Amino acid sequence: MIAFPCDYEIKGDFPIMVGYQMTLKSSMLELGMIPYPTQSGLLFDIGDGKGWFDLGAQNGGVAAYIICETEGEAGLKARDAQAAEVMGGRLKVGSDYQTSAAFINLGNEPIKSAVVSYEVDGKKVSHTLDSLNVPYLTGLSINIAATAPESGARFLQKFTVDAVNGGEDQYTANNDNVIGNLLITSEKDFYRTAVMEQFTGTWCGWCPRGHVGMEKAQAAFPNNFVGIAVHANDEMQSQSYLPLVNMTAGFPSAMINRMGYASLDPYYGSFVPEKGHIQAEGKGIIDNIRQVTESIGEAYVGISSELDEENNSISVTAMIKPGLSAKGDDYSVAYVLLEDSIKGYVQTNNFHSSTGAVGSVDDLPEDLQFLYTVGNRGKYMPVFNNVARQIYDVAGIKGSLAGQEFQVGNVPLCTTTT
Repeated sequence: MIAFPCDYEIKGDFPIMVGYQMTLKSSMLELGMIPYPTQSGLLFDIGDGKGWFDLGAQNGGVAAYIICETEGEAGLKARDAQAAEVMGGRLKVGSDYQTSAAFINLGNEPIKSAVVSYEVDGKKVSHTLDSLNVPYLTGLSINIAATAPESGARFLQKFTVDAVNGGEDQYTANNDNVIGNLLITSEKDFYRTAVMEQFTGTWCGWCPRGHVGMEKAQAAFPNNFVGIAVHANDEMQSQSYLPLVNMTAGFPSAMINRMGYASLDPYYGSFVPEKGHIQAEGKGIIDNIRQVTESIGEAYVGISSELDEENNSISVTAMIKPGLSAKGDDYSVAYVLLEDSIKGYVQTNNFHSSTGAVGSVDDLPEDLQFLYTVGNRGKYMPVFNNVARQIYDVAGIKGSLAGQEFQVGNVPLCTTTT
């Protein structure tokens, strides 16, 4: 590390960018790796007449980085914590539970102690955390025990960092020491259905494992699982799903009940195999689905439909039996039309022995081993099920439940013809 004395007084309230220029006098340059974004912050001109080019990365990467130490009113405060997370959830009224919360140290002194509070439905519980050692830009997660409110409703839960190292948060220009999330309580024991939207395509060689993962899930959860195969860039693509397809992390991928981005693997789930494609016993998408189905549902939903062949339309009525008091404006209805037993399309299969992508059939979990030999030259023709032909609407039908008041025992209806 080379130190350069370079004092600069920051005047006014505007963003600044600190950087430097250097001339490379040898053909070798060692660059460090940092976990912070370097996008537009690592520019090189190698003298080829093409000017500057950016080696930075949005999610962190190589960097010839500079460290700035600030002081005075513009500098880092000694005590500055940012509330980073409080987990939401769905619970039966009056039940005991644990939630997870986290904060990050943005101050220039390590956090040795902190006072945090957790509040739901006007009831606030404080906790003193001692014997800590949380350095700058490091986070700490904690578990908080609480009891759910006695009424079924949607509650804002708040997690607050009240004090750091025996004093108040010193950066008062923002309110980032407080964070909120939703806690939903139900007076009824409605089971929760897991809806998995699996993003796939016939061109995608690794997508066959997603087909297998969805079949496994349907067998494991026959009463509370709905699988939706969302195809993209093939003959089974639905234009209505494209806004969601554009949010995927890649193919194959999946999201369950629209939680987070589509970054789950539809076979392995959030589990990453240690060796090749081998899956450890008990791991995979089944575990992710089970986590969803073990939480309570806030309403029972049933549907009835009627096909009008003459007008080429379907009339669908959704019946909603709530287990809580809530406003219909907080919810919306979406209908998905699925088709089974589709044949005649060729699926790319990277698991086939001819591709060389898998060392041997023994490198695959038992339920994927058929892919090693099925078809020819990395292609086969499966039967496609649960294929999304249309969704109305991909973000929920706007205003579909507007103005309705959910109460335990009443039955709001939503009828749509498409």
